[in-house]
Amino acid sequence: MSFLLSAHSSHYPHEIFMDANATTPVLPALQELMSKVYQTHYGNPSSPHYAGIRAKRVLNDTRNAGAHLFACEPDQIIFMSGATEGINTAVLSVLQSYAGGKGKGCYLLYSATEHKAVPEALRHWNTLLQVEAEVMAIPVDREGQIDLEFLRAHVGDALMICTMGANNETGVYCDLAALEREIRALRSDIPWLVDCVQMLGKRPIALGKTTIDYAPFSAHKLYGPKGVGALYVRTGAPFTPLQTGGGQERGLRGGTENVAGIAALGQIFTWLNDRAISPFQDSETLYGYRQTIIDALQSAFPKLTLNQPLDRSLATTINFSVAGYSSSELIAIFDAAGIRVSAGSACSTGGARSFVLDAMGLPTWQSEGAIRMSFGPAFSQADLDTLCERLTFIRDKITGANPWGQGALYIPDPMTSGSAWIMCRTTQQALALTDSPDVMQGIESCCPETDWQIQVWNKESQDFAGFRLHREANGVRITALATERSIQLTDAGIVVAHTPSPKLMAVSEFNCEQMTFIDVREQSEALAQYHEYPSPCLQTIPRALWCDYVLRAEPEGSPRPIFFCRSGNRATEVARLALSVGWQDACACNAAASEVFDWLRRQKTPVE
Repeated sequence: MSFLLSAHSSHYPHEIFMDANATTPVLPALQELMSKVYQTHYGNPSSPHYAGIRAKRVLNDTRNAGAHLFACEPDQIIFMSGATEGINTAVLSVLQSYAGGKGKGCYLLYSATEHKAVPEALRHWNTLLQVEAEVMAIPVDREGQIDLEFLRAHVGDALMICTMGANNETGVYCDLAALEREIRALRSDIPWLVDCVQMLGKRPIALGKTTIDYAPFSAHKLYGPKGVGALYVRTGAPFTPLQTGGGQERGLRGGTENVAGIAALGQIFTWLNDRAISPFQDSETLYGYRQTIIDALQSAFPKLTLNQPLDRSLATTINFSVAGYSSSELIAIFDAAGIRVSAGSACSTGGARSFVLDAMGLPTWQSEGAIRMSFGPAFSQADLDTLCERLTFIRDKITGANPWGQGALYIPDPMTSGSAWIMCRTTQQALALTDSPDVMQGIESCCPETDWQIQVWNKESQDFAGFRLHREANGVRITALATERSIQLTDAGIVVAHTPSPKLMAVSEFNCEQMTFIDVREQSEALAQYHEYPSPCLQTIPRALWCDYVLRAEPEGSPRPIFFCRSGNRATEVARLALSVGWQDACACNAAASEVFDWLRRQKTPVE
């Protein structure tokens, strides 16, 4: 606990959080409100005394504010821990009637781009209750809209249908009125769940004027606390409590209510009901912000492709890919600039590609390289200006001249590829070890000048720009003439001699006076580093220059070198490479680069 407190006590003014579809920071006004509720409305809402009545009033006020917002009755709103609980409650409520095989031969329909909480809930309760229905995804088109022909062909045999109000990855929203007409023309009785999580505060949702049966919400998607939300349930819709207990929520959801969290949710509802007192920007302003961000992104990345139809998606969501970059590389670039983005849903970070974009039929490179940049309606002009400033910084750094000295050995993928070249800036000559397109493109990216002379190594012993190349049976040995350190490079990458594994160090073991910190980055990450280095004992080495550094640097007599980066594995690889060529005391850090930078920053300016 003490570590968590010390970590969160520091302030990060450099951070621009652009992952609002995953969660949002709690607004100060809501923090203050919750603190007050904790102090003054601490009673149990089920207690008959005045302290309990005061707490109960908070629940009633929030329910009334939600009813006004959704054009429904207050008793149609049930407080829950969030949307996932609401989804599971809705699915259980429908499927419990079909337990024991009564759903055999029928379908449980959901849109193919649905948040994974929905199909997982359908599969879970279908199996647990032995309903024996078939869980089936409704295909979508390239704009993320439901295939109505498929819907018409299968809804007649469906037990339930689940759709999204707005998609969490692409921001694509549904014309719920048009979809309602389609569904109800075919089945007036089918239970219908609509995930409205991303719609709150961004699209109008008069649920009481629709035939939607269930709609879940989460407060933390709109600047409220995590762990509180609500489920709208249409009068007459099947309902079975997911959890029972002391009869709270009129017996519909057992467990003592989170009064402070519900108060924050109520304030959000109140703001949405009265824009005059709301901290949220209007739709026109938000769409203007989005276009400004897109313009800045396209300036930084000319090969950027949008993965969403702008005229059918939320103003607060931008989903894009950049040709030649994976999503992990782009996240690293943005992270280095203090911009927090994601590759998709925060609940699906283990995936290598976007199942949403796959369902939309977009090309593999777009799915594997997708980035979601999302902001909330409280995003300000000052936030926008800072974001655009950093995107301009990224543009200038990535497209600028190479900053790493007059001559160097470049190996873009030291551990997996034999591609390499040597550059000499004093003579403006480059020596390519092969004439492969990857090598030639790499050289051109390092030297945009037109008068560079490029030659290809002829496989004979040769000295070039401080290195000696000597052909061996399965590759080439490259020796730095100044230090006589050497590496063996094969088609499969560097051959690392058998050496003891480097020591792994924790942040708590650091000592600025006795260590040199070496940030091992992808080239694009290093170029995009936004903040000033927090310590004079810090160096940054891009991946393509690992070998150049370990062959030519002079660590002897300097503080103990410790390598770190976003990936602990990468830091260990470089430290192991350094040991194999003769470094005496190379170590690796098992903490993330952001943790190391934060630690160094606190040493420079201690947190009070």
